[in-house]
Amino acid sequence: MMVRQRRFRLGQRVKLHDLSTEGAGNAYPLPPGWSHGEEVTVIGFDHGYVRVLGDGKETTVFIVNIDSGWDEQFAPGKWREQGNGS
Repeated sequence: MMVRQRRFRLGQRVKLHDLSTEGAGNAYPLPPGWSHGEEVTVIGFDHGYVRVLGDGKETTVFIVNIDSGWDEQFAPGKWREQGNGS
C-alpha cells in the first residue's frame, strides 16, 4: 500500500508538525511560540513555505511542518483518506 500527504488548500485547518519529535534534529524548526500539534489555518503559500494563522497571530513555516493528514492508495490511481491529520 502506498500513502501520500493529503493536499491542503487556503483556509483549511491543519496541524503544525515539529520534526524534532521524530529524532530528525532541528533542521526545520517551528518558530518560537508555536508548538507541535497546534491547529492553524493556511492563509498563503510561497516556494516551500506556508503562511499560517493561529490564535490571532501569523507566521511562516516550512511546508514539511504542515500535517494535513494522509491518503492511501487502495487501487491503481484511486486514493482515500487514511487519517484526520493527527
